[in-house]
Amino acid sequence: MVDWTGVEAEIEAVVKRGGEASVAIIAPDGTRFSARADEPFRAASTMKISVMIEIFRRFERGESKPDDIQVLTDALRTPGSGVLPGLHAGLELTVADNLYLMIAISDNTATNFLIDLAGIDTINRTLNELGIEQSLVRRRMLGRMPGPNDQENWILAGEMVDLLHLIMTDRAASPESCAAMRDLLRTQQCTRRISRFLPEGTDWGSKTGSLDFVCNDVGFAMTPAGPLCLAIYTRGLDDVDGELAIASITRAAWSAVTA
Repeated sequence: MVDWTGVEAEIEAVVKRGGEASVAIIAPDGTRFSARADEPFRAASTMKISVMIEIFRRFERGESKPDDIQVLTDALRTPGSGVLPGLHAGLELTVADNLYLMIAISDNTATNFLIDLAGIDTINRTLNELGIEQSLVRRRMLGRMPGPNDQENWILAGEMVDLLHLIMTDRAASPESCAAMRDLLRTQQCTRRISRFLPEGTDWGSKTGSLDFVCNDVGFAMTPAGPLCLAIYTRGLDDVDGELAIASITRAAWSAVTA
């Protein structure tokens, strides 16, 4: 039986610093932990996992190919994270390029390319098929906090860890697609969150998300017994404290399942 006391203590530390946390964890043996995991939190860029899944399913249906070309235009530039807003109009990118940019460095322009390709309604139908009812894609990336008239991408940590677990167990798409998605998650360039306190050499991957006083990460860490899946969402903390909270919760979870 997994002892989650250390995880609970790290979540309480978030509260003591004036923040809030929503946490869902699936241990390698299937044991689950949740804390406020059924409460809506802002997805920020963690919703890009859903976009990734639909693009790979689109490949499987023969509706797109990884080497299909998408052309950058001024109208498509989206502020916020990524590099494409600073590159020249007319740049040709493959769908595979945009998948990498979306996951590895959270490029918002690349994400909107892929959202437009897949279609929000189609993405959400797939999520429903996978058992995801509330953590849906409701808008393209804005590169800023949504305004009063904007839709918001709200998620439940419990659903997001389920979605990740489907990728880890080859059930979000074909086994070949799920393996490719895990490899994409392994390209994550932010090492200050889930991976920060993991033992050196640990196999891990994730998709981060950030907004003003919102710091999130959804990812996996491979233990000797199998994957540890985590969905950790925080709000009310600055980036430094939010990233430290995610890293500390992950370290506690790793200790709990490897004890």
